[in-house]
Amino acid sequence: MLLVVGSAVLGACGDAGGSDTDDGGSTNGTAVTGGETTSGNSTVTEPGGSASTDPTGGVGLVCDPGGWMLTPLADHGIAGRASGLTADAAGALHLAYYNPSAGGLGYARRSTDGSWTTEASGIDPGAWRHLTIAADAVSGIHIALGYEDSKQVYAARDPGGLWQSEEIGDPPGLSGDGTSMIAMDGAGTPHVVYAANGIVHAERALDDSWTLTPIGANAPGDVQPTIAVDGETLRVCHRQQDGGLCWQRPPGGAWMETQPIGGYRPALAIAPGRMFVSYVQPNIPLAVDVKFAELSTADGTPIAQATLDSGPVEGAWAWSRIAVDTAGAVHVVWVVSLDMSTAAALRHARRNPGGDTWVTTTIACDVHELIPFNGLAVTADGPHVVYEDGGQLTYARPGGP
Repeated sequence: MLLVVGSAVLGACGDAGGSDTDDGGSTNGTAVTGGETTSGNSTVTEPGGSASTDPTGGVGLVCDPGGWMLTPLADHGIAGRASGLTADAAGALHLAYYNPSAGGLGYARRSTDGSWTTEASGIDPGAWRHLTIAADAVSGIHIALGYEDSKQVYAARDPGGLWQSEEIGDPPGLSGDGTSMIAMDGAGTPHVVYAANGIVHAERALDDSWTLTPIGANAPGDVQPTIAVDGETLRVCHRQQDGGLCWQRPPGGAWMETQPIGGYRPALAIAPGRMFVSYVQPNIPLAVDVKFAELSTADGTPIAQATLDSGPVEGAWAWSRIAVDTAGAVHVVWVVSLDMSTAAALRHARRNPGGDTWVTTTIACDVHELIPFNGLAVTADGPHVVYEDGGQLTYARPGGP
């Protein structure tokens, strides 16, 4: 397996005619020894990992999973696909997913004792493209559903089990890619960002109305937004035509540009004074790289950068999810294609608090769903992942059941 870790230049990448191209990103050289790859002062180890060369010109990866317990969620009566995963303050997991046999939006909860319960929401919002989920401080559940035509639907479940849904955003039909993201602030206010002739921020008021604010220029190429809450400050990153870009909105202030990032499909997490971004950057001609950047929230200065994985340039979608646990360890999960076909590997990387060493493991091989429906949540007992393969959902966690 080819793994590259260490310093990397945050380059730029663009999009022309629907294809992903490189505008000049670069990485340091690497030394590969067996399943371990080193660069700079960082090391990534994956049991059984190795590197090989694909005869078609791409990077062929050997997939050797280990260290994760996989549980088909159908074993717990959870049948569906297109899921989102979050954890509440008590450590319970909350899963939202598409369940056509039960009327649309499905919901399941995993208690801290490991038991799963399911519930029908009674909401049938139609066939969405993208789903994200967040929990508030009292374990209320909030869901954003994005559609191809830029329509957005907000659904919520209060702690008593009452469901509601409503349409938000601009009229459908605007330019967008169906991606959206939801986050909750400390006051329990939902914030949704989505693509609709540019990036739009939607904030829900106490009277259930929504305030819509464009972020930056109304550029149709601005897509794939992600949002995170940093105290009372909101932070958003997204893809644009010539790379990625991040913004912040201070308390009572307006949206302002903070710093560019070197790729697309960003995922965002926050820790005190730090912003963590995982993203994808083409590395022409051989690969698409999964990247990581740690930035200062004060001025956007890069603190640490790394290349976590690499896959063949054709078919490597590599959507990622990122989270920080209470100890300060960073977790990244992504899907990367193994060859020029649709087979892919689901991987997890962990960086110790305050360190520069990443440990990467393969959760599963032969994953055929490259779309961004893998979910990541971290609790006191470690990372939890739900992913889709062949129209079915699987729950994964390190070690035991």
